[in-house]
Amino acid sequence: MPIKRLKADATARFPRIGKLRKGSEQRVNPKTGKALVGEDLDHFRFTSDDPELVSLFEARYGAEPQEVPVYIAFMAIDDAFRTWREEWVGGGLVHRCDGETCILWRKEDGTYSREKKPCPYKDDAEPRCKEVGRLSVMVPALFEEGHVGEVVFETHSINDILSIYGTLRATVEARGTENLMGIGFVLRRVEREISTPAPGGKRVRRKKWLVELQPAAEWFKAQLETHRSVALALPPPAPSGYDIDEETGEILEFRPGDDLARQAARERMGGVGLGFDGAPVDAVIEGEAEEQEPEDVIEGEVEEQEPEDAKDDQEADTSDQRPYPIDVVCQKVRDIAKQIRDGDKPVEEGTRGSVCGVLEALFEGSTKEIKTANRHGLLRFFWDVDSSYKLTQGQAVAMRVWAAERIKENGKTSYAPLKEAAQEAMAIINLRTHLEGQGEISF
Repeated sequence: MPIKRLKADATARFPRIGKLRKGSEQRVNPKTGKALVGEDLDHFRFTSDDPELVSLFEARYGAEPQEVPVYIAFMAIDDAFRTWREEWVGGGLVHRCDGETCILWRKEDGTYSREKKPCPYKDDAEPRCKEVGRLSVMVPALFEEGHVGEVVFETHSINDILSIYGTLRATVEARGTENLMGIGFVLRRVEREISTPAPGGKRVRRKKWLVELQPAAEWFKAQLETHRSVALALPPPAPSGYDIDEETGEILEFRPGDDLARQAARERMGGVGLGFDGAPVDAVIEGEAEEQEPEDVIEGEVEEQEPEDAKDDQEADTSDQRPYPIDVVCQKVRDIAKQIRDGDKPVEEGTRGSVCGVLEALFEGSTKEIKTANRHGLLRFFWDVDSSYKLTQGQAVAMRVWAAERIKENGKTSYAPLKEAAQEAMAIINLRTHLEGQGEISF
């Protein structure tokens, strides 16, 4: 997009063709002439500037539907469901914020600024800016007739906002990736008993008509069947180097010779500051290893090198080469995570996405469902978390250092999965399969 202002201000949006509302139309107070907020309804009210769309909607769902089937218009949660605090005066927006920082505010001349500044009410017990959630959906009755555009459901209820966000997050976790496209949902009006303010600073429970978002039953059933087929798969043989008690599922002693292999692997990787195969962690992350100065050679004391043909006659010793024993891998990844700058901060979205892609690429040839299940298994093995959203930046980068080679070409960075890491990852999954239901692995 050549116009820089458009590129900065524009957001990905379909044309808005209608709104789903919770309340009745505004009324006017006959005494004061001021507009009154409409009454809360027990159904949805669809409005549009195009009367044809209203007729299509009501012909399919009725004039007062309590349920409306919808599809989410975007892949990411934050794009599909925008939640802010907003202050409105006289029908005009004064500012929009996240509770602490204004991202849009009206200047004295009536124009708007996107320059960030603190919310003026961030420390108030009852700020003038109130919660608002806007869910962008597509309604089958409309797009099936050729009217492609978003219908926005808007709510100012914190209960609605928390409920809808919770459903979207649970759906993403069930699918294994943040992609809401193609999933059928149902928007429903439901009566629930909630806690509400009362005079004297007390709270009482009252019945209110709220809004819930539910995944379509057929989609949820399909997800269960997919995960069930993965869970019921026959366990693979025990990974090399480990004996498993068939009755208890516990790890038995390492087989003879494995201690030597583990020690050799640790020596090859090196200590703190070094990644796998002895490469400096910083160099692996940045992709710009420092050039090593050649060592000074003292004349007359150069060690005589063995002829190449003599080496060929010797049996190669590969006991210290990858794939490494998985307890060694686990400890090394955890050590690397501690070395990452600002590693305790929540994982950055770009890092999270690349790690998810790399981990799934370790299981080339598997179905998408199995790749997702195995990725979750690796997260539980290394960090005891069930979602990549719960990783820290250090944990995510450390897994990427283990699993992939960093490639930088033409100013772009990509990550190629390592075949040795793929072997180690499969050993981890095999071991977890044997220990399913026996508790977490601890090294």
